[in-house]
Amino acid sequence: MAGALMLPKAQNTRDIDRLPSGVPVLPLLETALGVLQSREICSAPAMVRPVFGSVDLAAELDVDPTSHQALLHARSTLVLAAAAARCGAPVDGVTTTFEDEHALIDDTAHAR
Repeated sequence: MAGALMLPKAQNTRDIDRLPSGVPVLPLLETALGVLQSREICSAPAMVRPVFGSVDLAAELDVDPTSHQALLHARSTLVLAAAAARCGAPVDGVTTTFEDEHALIDDTAHAR
């Protein structure tokens, strides 16, 4: 998407409201507070779709970032928030073990 801004560490709609008017936003939800506020964030007028910051959230929660189970609730919360707000579906977190082809395939299949 051309002309959109990815907003790191988005935690509330005020973070989005501070941006220039008319700029489409992809908020990076990578903290517990950001995930818990995702319903409001996804309803912001400039919102395109949420982006899941799985690695930073895993670090905050002190869980394994490669564990699908440990971050399942957060992922599901973003899916529900995006659907309720009728914005784009979330972009899933990154795969940090890109040299491991099996992990990459597994993460890609899980994100679908």
